[in-house]
Amino acid sequence: MQSDLGIQRTLCEDYIKANYPKVIMAKSPAEAEKVYEDIIKFCDENGMPQIEETYDKKYQDNVKRFGTVLKKGRYAK
Repeated sequence: MQSDLGIQRTLCEDYIKANYPKVIMAKSPAEAEKVYEDIIKFCDENGMPQIEETYDKKYQDNVKRFGTVLKKGRYAK
């Protein structure tokens, strides 16, 4: 079963995917800005701040556990 945050994240991602082309195809910078601001508002109203907080906490926990430098794999330093 998916968590409420997972459902909210999917809702926001779907909204962004549906509306981002409108930003690109806008007839003016003002229209593009309005569509972009509408996307941000929708996501803010549908849990994105809490989603970002959860992801940031997980990231910070991982940094404490593993550090910030990749030690294996193709991007290892």
